[in-house]
Formats: sequence, structure tokens, C-alpha cells
Amino acid sequence: MISVISLWLAMRGMDLRTLASVLATGRYGWLVPAIVVIVTGQWARAIRWRMLFGRVEKPSARDTFWIISVGYLVSTVLPLRLGDPMRAWLVETRTPAGGAEALAAVVVERVLDLITIFAMLAIWLPAPAAVLLEAQLGAGWWSSPGRLRIATASFVLLAYAVVLVMGRASGLLARVGGNMAALATRLPGIRVAPADARRFAHGQIERFGGAFHALSRPSAALAALSWSAIVWGLGGLSYWLVMPATGLQPTVSAAVFAMGAAALFAIIPSSPGYVGVFHAAVVAALWILLDIPREQALGYAIVLHAVTFLTLIVLGVAGMWSLGLRWEGLSRRAQRLSGGDPA
Repeated sequence: MISVISLWLAMRGMDLRTLASVLATGRYGWLVPAIVVIVTGQWARAIRWRMLFGRVEKPSARDTFWIISVGYLVSTVLPLRLGDPMRAWLVETRTPAGGAEALAAVVVERVLDLITIFAMLAIWLPAPAAVLLEAQLGAGWWSSPGRLRIATASFVLLAYAVVLVMGRASGLLARVGGNMAALATRLPGIRVAPADARRFAHGQIERFGGAFHALSRPSAALAALSWSAIVWGLGGLSYWLVMPATGLQPTVSAAVFAMGAAALFAIIPSSPGYVGVFHAAVVAALWILLDIPREQALGYAIVLHAVTFLTLIVLGVAGMWSLGLRWEGLSRRAQRLSGGDPA
């Protein structure tokens, strides 16, 4: 429903003949380097994710790349964004590494993504970011570019403080979780020895905290943030490369703003592949920042969405082949992860 509403908002009052003309006259040779950059960005994501495992055993670089590609395929095709827990399951079952560490690394990865996106918007584009937020949320403190920049800096520091606390307190959390698991064995119907329950819960929580503990070291945190900058820098480059394909004058500010808007709007629950939400975010961003005609902005959003998600789908299918997976098995696992009928 949200995707349908978003598409309606993006296309409301639009001249469809102008939109068709934008798509028909595109210079699609620009999509070739864009695809290369998207694939390179996926490899950078894989390197960063593997690094977040910390000092524990990691999957190989090759397996990490294919697993993250399969995860993006699942999130693109299926609802509920099940690609992240799917990645943890694949690490657990297809590599010597642990699923708990993999899931923790995914969580830290998402925190780093938010930090990087907010930093890019607030450092480079505080004024249009404030305008976009005010248009969506109404007037508030976020309407001031200066306050938005201060809030972003505070968010970055707070996020790192949380990571630091989680890393330093992982041992304590593991002991508490182990004791709670031992107490839970007293409930009716549970036939697990308290010592076994304590040992299992303690190990899982301690392993989950490994990724947070890895970032508690300033050098590791700086490396992770540097790779995040590379990941999102490549993302901005792909947005920039698609602009001339649809007749837009490519600018760094427009590419970064459109990417940031799409990333922030992606938080909203929507259909698989962020259809509608993605398009509405990009149209709103380009219209606010550069006063680009909405037909041309939507044409750009359609082409950008298509080339990005088709590339991710192809990489995901290649990852399935490389890991010896079948779609039927992945879909059944996705049903279990979502709490649906596994049959």
C-alpha cells in the first residue's frame, strides 16, 4: 500500500508523454560504467562486512561477496527485508564462521550506513536536506541547516558511544544472558539442562558482541568508517553516472542528495525492491534541490532503479550458483525466518 501511494505521489499531475520522451531519448551507454561501479560497490560492501567480524574466524572474501549478493537478492525480491538474517544463516551453514558474528556485523553495518549517510547530507548538503525534511515532517529543529549539522555530529558520536558500550559490555551481557537462559529451563515443557542453556546463550551473546567489540578500538572504527565512505562514495558515483543517461546535468551535490533521500526513505516499510518509495524519494530530492521537472526526475529514478536492482539480481543469481543454492531452498528458509509456514 505504501508503495502504491508513493508511486501515486511521484506521478501525480505528471505529463506521461514527456516522461515517455525522456525514457525514449536516453543515452544508455552511460549505464555500462554505472554497472561496473555498482558491482565494485558490492565488493566494497563485502570487504567492510568481512572486516566487521573482528578477530574471530571470518568467511573467505569470495564467500563473503557471494553471500552478501544473495542477501541483497532476497531483500530485492521478497518482502520484510529478509536478506540480512539470510546472510547470517548462509555464513553459519556454508562457511566455518559463525552466524551470530555475521548477524552482529550486519547490525553494525547498518549503523555505519546511517552514520555515513547523515554525515554526507549534513556536511555537504545541510540546506537542501533541511528543506526535504521540513517538506516531509513539517517545521521543526531540522528546518535549520546549522542545527541539522550539529544534530548529525551528535548522532555520529552517540552511535559510536553505543557501539563502544556494546563492545566493552559484551562479556557482562553474555553472563546475564546465560543466567537468564538457565532460569528459563525451569519453565514447564523445557527439557534442557541449565548448564547447557547457560553455555549456549553465553556463547551466542558473546559471539554476537564480537563485531561491536571490534569497533571499540579506534583504529578498527576508523577503518570501518573509511570503508563506509568508499561504499557510499561509489554509490554516489553510480547515481552521478546515470544522470547523463536521462539527459540530466550530472553534479555531485544532486547525486549525493538523491542517494541520501533514497536511503532515508528506504527505512519506510514498502514492497520488495523499494518500488514507489525509491522513486518518490529521488523525484522529491531532485525537484527540491535543482528544480528539475518532475517528468525528467522520474525518468531518472526509473532508469536508476532498474539498472541498480537488475544488477543486484544478476549478482544474487550468480551467488546462488557459486554457493550451490536453489531458490526453492532460499524461499523456504525465508518463510521460516519470517515466521511463516516452512512447508
